[in-house]
Amino acid sequence: MRPWRSHTMVVVVGAAILLAMLSVLEWLSRRYRQREQRAEARLIEAERLESIGRFAGGVAHDVGNLLRVVRSAVILLRRQSEDKSKAENLLDQIDGTLTVGGELVNQLLFYARAGRSEVEYLDLNFIVSEALPILKRAVGPLIDIEVSYDGASVICLTNVAQFQAILLNLVLNSRDAMPRGGRVSLAVRAVADVDGKWDEVSVSDNGTGMPHDILRQAFDPFFTTKGIENGHGLGLSQVRAFIEYCQGSLEVESQPGHGTVIRLRLPSRFR
Repeated sequence: MRPWRSHTMVVVVGAAILLAMLSVLEWLSRRYRQREQRAEARLIEAERLESIGRFAGGVAHDVGNLLRVVRSAVILLRRQSEDKSKAENLLDQIDGTLTVGGELVNQLLFYARAGRSEVEYLDLNFIVSEALPILKRAVGPLIDIEVSYDGASVICLTNVAQFQAILLNLVLNSRDAMPRGGRVSLAVRAVADVDGKWDEVSVSDNGTGMPHDILRQAFDPFFTTKGIENGHGLGLSQVRAFIEYCQGSLEVESQPGHGTVIRLRLPSRFR
């Protein structure tokens, strides 16, 4: 029995050593996975904070545009305080502008919590018509705004405050491209292609236009030709980001001296 016991002892000791090594390897593997998960969580959180920072910058840009509209309305209100009807109209416009600004801030808070914006199926005809007084007040007396609506309901996936902020961004860019005055045209229509049915809003102007090298970078974050005091380069990047978030698309046509056309397409409810 002595050889058998010796053999058994060797096997038991070997098995114990092997189990100990496997336990250590399992502990090291679990520890490595935990470190990897923590590093991945930190990376995800860093990316989320970066996206929130960019979104916050875009919201600040849009709210700044709205505040300028409010200020111009207040200046006009002071001049027309004796005309009650005009004063009430201006107050309604101020109230609407502040409502949009408040909604943008709410969108920022919601995005910070959930990482996304709320979208739903809405009528583009209604959104554009509601934004029209703000847009006219923003561009000033030298710019005419023409609007054409689709005869039917144009229901697509979007967000009221975000889309009105987009329209304000695009119209203000058109205004800056026409320092001596001009015309901005908004058109709402339903379109169809091989990918299905879309609802489109186009914003066109007869301003200075953009050369190819500028057009290629126009939608990059923080790219601007206006100087730091007049712009932060976030408006157009926010336009593209939101349209893509709504699963839509964006097209731009521009030539120096012939103006710019930007087409925003959003997925129709009736695809």
